[in-house]
Amino acid sequence: MLGKDLASIHNNQKAPDFSVQVLGTPRDLGPLVRNDIFLLACEAVRNAFQHANAARIEVEVTYGPRQLRLRVRDNGRGI
Repeated sequence: MLGKDLASIHNNQKAPDFSVQVLGTPRDLGPLVRNDIFLLACEAVRNAFQHANAARIEVEVTYGPRQLRLRVRDNGRGI
């Protein structure tokens, strides 16, 4: 998993606590949508690990009746 891989190479600093939570009932997504969401999630998590200097990074995936929400949060510094 990307979060574990990034935590293991965190340049001699304490790696941030990392968690993933899935809410709702997961369902199949079309291949293009699934790929786009995967790439967005990877980039957001990678940015949080590399640039935010965060102590905690959280990923939340919520399956709603008509939507899918991906949230990546950290307690690091902002832009």
